[in-house]
Amino acid sequence: MCLIIELEAPGISRREAGSVSKGLRKEHKFTLYAQRVPKEVMGSSFLLGAGTERCACALLAKDADTNAREFVLKAKSVSGLETALRYFSNRAGSHGFSVRAWWHGEAREPARPRTARVATLDSFLKAIRAGRIGNNVTYQVKGMPPNPPLNLTGAQNAPAG
Repeated sequence: MCLIIELEAPGISRREAGSVSKGLRKEHKFTLYAQRVPKEVMGSSFLLGAGTERCACALLAKDADTNAREFVLKAKSVSGLETALRYFSNRAGSHGFSVRAWWHGEAREPARPRTARVATLDSFLKAIRAGRIGNNVTYQVKGMPPNPPLNLTGAQNAPAG
């Protein structure tokens, strides 16, 4: 029985999935495990593990109730989790990503998500900083729009007219 954190990113191709995983492993105390996805599915799917584990049990507070509506996270793990999620968001790009934490119990397949929430990265990370993440809730984290091209000539854009 384990805490599973799934991340899905339509903007990360299967080809990129390995480099995304390696980049997080090099810089942080978390590991992204790329999951196989059907060829017709666009993007990539990952499990977020703490340390060398494929599960995220190490993030749970000692008194966390696995049946509660929200998982309580260890205070000392919150900062690293936030950094890992910022890294993933940056790699996911303008397409954004989804994340779901659920308790893998006796059933072989996870229960369907209890609910879904749309969030900005900042609002999602605010909940993480508070030490909580919804139990079996899919968060659709909006992507950041690509930066507009820089005007390197110094000329002002003239209004249309």
